[in-house]
Formats: sequence, C-alpha cells, structure tokens
Amino acid sequence: MTISTRCYRLGSRLRFLLKAGDEHGVHSPFMFELVDNHLNKASELPLHPALTQTASQWPLHRRLAINAVITHLDPAIPLLCLSKENLETITEINRVFYLSPALLSELKTDELYFLKKNLGLNSSLVFGSPYENPSSAKNWKKFCDSLPKGVILDTWHAAVFFKRERQADEYFAVRF
Repeated sequence: MTISTRCYRLGSRLRFLLKAGDEHGVHSPFMFELVDNHLNKASELPLHPALTQTASQWPLHRRLAINAVITHLDPAIPLLCLSKENLETITEINRVFYLSPALLSELKTDELYFLKKNLGLNSSLVFGSPYENPSSAKNWKKFCDSLPKGVILDTWHAAVFFKRERQADEYFAVRF
C-alpha cells in the first residue's frame, strides 16, 4: 500500500469517526439489536459458512462486520458476491449481496441507482470497505444520497443497505 493510499485511508477514517456514534445513537429497534447484539460481539460469533472461502483474504474488521450483519439477518440466507456480469440478480428476494471495494469503484452512476432501486425485498447489499479509495468513497456517497434512501448502516470497514417493508429511511454511522 502506497503512502498516499495510507494517508487517504487515515484521513477518511478520522472524518468518519467524527460523524459516527455508538449503539446509543441508534433509535431503530432493528438496528439497535444489530449493533448491540452482533457488531459489539462480532469477535465471538462463529463465521458464516458462506464467508469461510469468500472472506479469507479480507481484513479482519471487514470480515467481522460483514459476518455480524449476516448472522443478525439469518445465517441461512445465501450470500452472493456481485460482479459486473451478475448485477441483474439484485432483484432476488431474501438474499445478501456482497459488493467489493473494487467493484464499487468501477460502477457508473446509473448502475449504482439500478442496484439501490431494484434490490429485492428483505434483501441486503453489503459493501466491503466503501472508503478504501477515493473513487469507491465517491460512489458510496452517491449511493447514500440517491433515492430511495432505505436503511444504511455504515461502519467504515463495511456498510449495509437494507430493503425492508415498512422501515423508515435512515442512515447510521457507527463506530466499530
């Protein structure tokens, strides 16, 4: 990793920590349970079977955050890693989709909107390290600012967009 990349990541982490809160700033019962019972105990959770192969190369905090989210949702829900070739699968219901930092960096604005608008009901879109580089951070901001808002949990190491029935639009930045 180059010095400029390290400096960028340090700066983005510090900016994130300034705006982030802890579980006490979360006023949604669904999100509070996720943060309090899963993220705060992430190192104690068994690794989801779908992550044993996929996540072996990921940094520890990204792996722990994503595992906590998947475990909270339903360990039986299949995890699908997205690529440019299979973006249309986002319409499937009751799924967890993973979007790598590299793919987030590559996506065009219309593809980001497609993902957000067409995510299947009761599904989640998990982002690995959305602040990893300037282009992924820029696309992450576009994704967060676009409609529909949905429910977003941002931990800096990973982030999740949830599509749930009768859930208010909310953004939570949580220290992890």
